[in-house]
Amino acid sequence: MGYLRLARPVTSSRVTQSLKLLPHGEQTQPDEVYQLLDVENRPMTDVGRNEPCPCGSGRKYKRCCGRGGGDPARLPAFRKVDAERALDFVLEMTGSSMFARTHEFAQYDYYKSAFKRFPKAQVLKALEHEQTSVAFEFWLAFDAYITEDQHRLSEVLLAGDLRKQFTDPQLRFLERMAVSHMRPYEIREVVLDQGFTVVDLWNNAAVNVSERSGTHYLHPGDTLFARVIEGGRGDLEFYGAVLPIHPVHMHDAVRALKASFRAKRRKRPDLDEPTFFKEAGPRIFEAWAEGFAIPTITTTDGEPLRPQTLVFDIVDRKALDRALRETEDFEWDANAREYAWFSARSRVRGLERTLLATLALEGERLRAHVFSDERAAKLRERLDILAPAELRYRLTELQQLPSVDSPAPSLGAGSGTGIFAGAGSSGLPPEIEAQVMSQLMQTYYRDWLDEEIPALGGRTPRAAARLKTQRPKVAALLRGIERDAPGQHIGDITWMWEELDLLALRG
Repeated sequence: MGYLRLARPVTSSRVTQSLKLLPHGEQTQPDEVYQLLDVENRPMTDVGRNEPCPCGSGRKYKRCCGRGGGDPARLPAFRKVDAERALDFVLEMTGSSMFARTHEFAQYDYYKSAFKRFPKAQVLKALEHEQTSVAFEFWLAFDAYITEDQHRLSEVLLAGDLRKQFTDPQLRFLERMAVSHMRPYEIREVVLDQGFTVVDLWNNAAVNVSERSGTHYLHPGDTLFARVIEGGRGDLEFYGAVLPIHPVHMHDAVRALKASFRAKRRKRPDLDEPTFFKEAGPRIFEAWAEGFAIPTITTTDGEPLRPQTLVFDIVDRKALDRALRETEDFEWDANAREYAWFSARSRVRGLERTLLATLALEGERLRAHVFSDERAAKLRERLDILAPAELRYRLTELQQLPSVDSPAPSLGAGSGTGIFAGAGSSGLPPEIEAQVMSQLMQTYYRDWLDEEIPALGGRTPRAAARLKTQRPKVAALLRGIERDAPGQHIGDITWMWEELDLLALRG
């Protein structure tokens, strides 16, 4: 995967050529044509037999592309070092004083829609991510209009006098970058240390991408925006930023982009897809920033999660046992030596009951573990009615939840795709976490099918799956659940695909 060295300020006052930059500012003079970098114009075929092969294989040239006389046709169109030197040149320009105002206004254009749509803290969190900087710098260098007559920097470099500053391999790299743009993809297959089979979510075309590092952190079902170019050897490669987007957000983003494309085509009939995607950089960042919402951790009933333990003094142990055992919503667990308090709501709907709390009798104390303030209040009311003389409330112990801040994007608040969405741990005391997690996960997703989900426009997954326009979004949610399954005790959810009649979209 190509990478970016962040632009460095140019220490010299020299500039590259006469450009009428946007926004209007001080213009350079025609005679101010200087070279910012020392570019090595070494022919690619001028490689010693015992030197490393320029194709990047790590072998000596004589044992790789130099075999059989060293046919130049066997050499790559450009090497990694050619791409790096060309990028350095471009980034020296965009980081120079000549570009200062243009750079500032470009940032405003690129980020403004996200700041209008999302809370400031959410966008600032996205800005902290390294890939955000990479995406912006590549957009400014290869996609954004930077001159009054709407030309891009890459076009200026390839058409003007500065073309002479590059070697042929560097020019080939810049030419391929100039026609590239960010597009939406879904990972379908991963071959470790080799690459991916990806599907272009715009036109459903499948392509193979050569890649090594990304195969260690991207998985089938992941969706992302990426820039794909023809590499030096002719294989397709990711180059620049890779922006993973949750499948639900990606579904919405692609729909919004297609609607925008249709609207723009009505005004500009000659608008083609590459130009549209180059201009869509701010919309793509908006989709990326959506995943940085600070997640709200909730219970299965949508209540803010706040694990706590209610402590009661036991006045009459035998009378308390009798009262709890004779009540339907409390069940004695002989193995755990405690009572479990279940909801009646799920049982009425014919589904498995939801575990609301566990009650442990420890000598002269009863310790009730609950997951929210609402459940704590309801339990106290229930016990006041059930055993008013047998118990006396003493105090409440609160458990500290782990931080939910994460440098990687998550589905965000209110998504309904997990009980503890966005958190790496339930935050429960270790002695009760294992015993409740399994039951929670078993019941949660049966209830989830009939819960109103914000990501589905307030519809339930069951209702949305019956709508043609919503079925792909529900399928994206299910793929997200499967992706997170190993860390959330979810297990096989084939039954959910079958129950929603979505097996054909499982992929």
